[in-house]
Amino acid sequence: MNSMPALNKQQQQNFPAPSWAPNRWDGIFRSYSYNDVLALSGSLTVSSTLAEKGVEKLWKLLHNEPFVRTLGAFTGNQAVQHI
Repeated sequence: MNSMPALNKQQQQNFPAPSWAPNRWDGIFRSYSYNDVLALSGSLTVSSTLAEKGVEKLWKLLHNEPFVRTLGAFTGNQAVQHI
């Protein structure tokens, strides 16, 4: 999952490199900058729509029904699969 929010060109130029970046790559030469990587990053965010739909459905059922039949699920993931 891409945790980096989508940034426009102006935001990318002002976006600081992470705090670990200066020390982690000492001695490694890169011909591109951190902002170059951001500029070439995809504009789409990863989304697991089927899982999200199942979770939303389970959440609504849990809050609107007196009980939810999940066929003996032991985890939330199993419960989502049973709905």
